[in-house]
Amino acid sequence: MTLRTIVLATACVVAFSAAAQADETAPANLVNQCAACHGPGGKSPGPIPAIAGKTEAELAQKLTVFKAGKATDATPTATVMTRLVQGYSDAEVAAIAKYVAANWK
Repeated sequence: MTLRTIVLATACVVAFSAAAQADETAPANLVNQCAACHGPGGKSPGPIPAIAGKTEAELAQKLTVFKAGKATDATPTATVMTRLVQGYSDAEVAAIAKYVAANWK
């Protein structure tokens, strides 16, 4: 085997390994943080609002309001949500809302 063959083989293995890893920005992975407070499947057992059963539009609207830091009675800014959602892009917010609405009933 030549050095060139070894280098090419190694590059292929590295490339395929990276592609095989779970996409950390996939909605199923992004919502893991939601479950920490809102409960498994969004069914909060405590004072934090449940998000299971909410529509995609409702979830997206609330997340967008939190991200903008705009206070309303339904989305006060004195919550950790205003800080958490800052870490997500608009596309990720939309993907989270879509995933939760479709999978957390």
